[in-house]
Amino acid sequence: MEVTTVPQDQILAFLETIHADADGHIELRLLVDRATGERREPSDLLTRRWYPSAGQLAPKLAGIIEWAKARRSAVFYGVLPRADTGLSKADDTVPAPVLWADLDFKDYAQGEKEARTRIGGLQWKPSITVATAHGVHLYWLLSEPQPPKALSELSRRLGAILGADSCHDAARMLRLPGSWNMKDQAHPVQVVIEDMS
Repeated sequence: MEVTTVPQDQILAFLETIHADADGHIELRLLVDRATGERREPSDLLTRRWYPSAGQLAPKLAGIIEWAKARRSAVFYGVLPRADTGLSKADDTVPAPVLWADLDFKDYAQGEKEARTRIGGLQWKPSITVATAHGVHLYWLLSEPQPPKALSELSRRLGAILGADSCHDAARMLRLPGSWNMKDQAHPVQVVIEDMS
């Protein structure tokens, strides 16, 4: 497997931006990455951790990502902060200043080209674009935190416009930038931030 330096400062800036002005914990889950179409099993969850801030997670990031990569596993994080450690359901999330969408290129007749054309046609451009190997995660930053139910509903509407995956639930976990997409274990691809304006 290719060794890549983890851009810790960029990941830290990403997490601080996503969780800006939010009171709560960042949840991480390390999961065995399944190939597209393969059923996920309960045993795929290797570990879960909660961190009170991006700053407290920062010194552990490189080790977490390399530990997961060595086990051919993915690292996911809770888009919305959790009210406390050990909590990870929709009712356990707290207000945050972000909307999100998950686009898989395979879901579009013309693949990546069509997905990116749809993104480009939006009047409200995403604030952050993360390339996940086989698609993109999009984030829209808001001026102030909003209730989780409102964020979930607005994310659902954005996803419907874009033809995105149904991943708008408040407890949603998405791939952490800097981690590895291991669905094709012979050819892992690093999850990277394409744009963060």
